[in-house]
This record gives sequence, C-alpha cells and structure tokens, in this order.
Amino acid sequence: CTTIVESGLDVPEANTLIVFDADHFGLSQLYQIRGRVGRSSRQAYAYFTVRANKSLSETAQKRLNAIREFTEFGAGYRIAMRDLEIRGAGDVLGPEQSGHLSAVGYDMYVKLLNEAVLEEKGEKPAERTECTVTISQDAYLPASYVPSGAQRMALYKRIAHITSQQDADELYDELLDRYGEPPAATGTLLDIALLRHRAEQCGITAVTQSGGDIRIVPSEFDPLIWQELSASMPSRLRAVLGSTTYVTLRLRSGEDAVGIINRLFEKYIEIRDKAQ
Repeated sequence: CTTIVESGLDVPEANTLIVFDADHFGLSQLYQIRGRVGRSSRQAYAYFTVRANKSLSETAQKRLNAIREFTEFGAGYRIAMRDLEIRGAGDVLGPEQSGHLSAVGYDMYVKLLNEAVLEEKGEKPAERTECTVTISQDAYLPASYVPSGAQRMALYKRIAHITSQQDADELYDELLDRYGEPPAATGTLLDIALLRHRAEQCGITAVTQSGGDIRIVPSEFDPLIWQELSASMPSRLRAVLGSTTYVTLRLRSGEDAVGIINRLFEKYIEIRDKAQ
C-alpha cells in the first residue's frame, strides 16, 4: 500500500494490508494505515516490512517498536504521546522548532513547560509535596507477567500517574484483560501508587514501615486533624514532636499496611476538606 490508503481509501472487505519499506513512514502514518483494515467484525492483518539486512536508524526502530507494541483498541492517544517523545515537541516558548523531549521525558517536559509559562505570567508555580514510600511488601511488574521491557516501562509510567481509585481499578482491569490475573505484587504496586498520591495531597513527605510500625512524616503538622484521626483509631496513632515531627501508626497482626494507610489518608483529606 501507499500513503493514499492513509488518506481514507475505503475498501471495507479488505482484511490484509502489507506495507513495504515501513521504516520510511512516520508513526502517525503507520497508525492511520493500519486502521484501514479490521474495521468490522472480520479478523484483519497488517504486515509492516523492511528490506532484508537493512540497518535501520534509531528513530525508525522506535517507530516500528511502538506500532508493534500498541495494538489494543484506544491506543491512538498513547501512539501520539510516543510519537511526541520520538520527534520532540519543539521549543514552545522560543524560536527553536525542534525539541529534546526524549532527553527529559514527556512528563518532565510538561512540568518544565508549565513552570516556564507561569514564570512568564509573573506567577509562582505551586509547590508540590513529593512522598517516598517504603513498605515491607513486594510491589513490581514481574517479567514473567509482562515479558516486554518496553511495555513494563510504559506501564510503570502509567501507574505513577494514578490519582484515584477509579484510575487504579481501570488499569487493573486493563492488565487483567491483556495479561491475565495480575500477581499480588502488581496489585500492591497499584495500591502504593494511589497511596503516594493521597500522601502528597495530605502534605506527607515520607511513609516508612519498620516491623509493625508505620512512620509518617508530614511537611506541616496539623494537631487538630491528627487528634481527630487518633480518636478514630484509639491507641494506634502517636505523634512525636521534635526537629523532625512524625506520626507512628501501630499495625495489628496480619493487617494490610498499604490498605490501612490508604484509608488513613482518605480520612485525613475528608477531615481537612470539611474544616475548610
């Protein structure tokens, strides 16, 4: 096929598409071309070929790897983000028309861009509390569960952006659909990602487990909120005031540490919002 297919050539009965010299096409072109088949209930096949023994450029390899990796329905947005990372986004605030997005990653680029825009407007970027979580539970994506290193990396990035229980549930369902039942360590990883976000919302800078105790370090200690939390969990929360103020949470035998901390921070946000 040629790029005329990308422009919308309609052959509804076609179920097989072959692209010759696929390394000459852009990622968005490859995605559009692939979408010309498989648009009904008929099983379709798209073959992207390159010349035998040809040495591909790094960019061409990234494009072909991306089109091979993102095959599920609704992958268009992720394809667009990967294309942005490969090509660069340009210097939005200056005269340069080519960027180095891949050098810092898309997330860091967006963060730097937002800060630069606020600076130009004379505003100060909002300070964001970052929390480190150290829990005595396995939390990772096993290679036996997601064999592709590139796919695991993409999933880790998505997990890092979980901001709600709905996000966690949707990603869990996607993993279940694509790879089968997630192992316990992967479920814990999703829970910890949600925990970290809630901790940052509460202004918590560190959550560390030591045996049966959880040490919680707030950036600013609000005695009224912690007093109310302590009343809801009698004899389990204790504040230690000093140069580094922290709160300890006593775990019960066999209790899920991540689950109880998540509920604690959820209650913290509820109390704080009610008081405001």
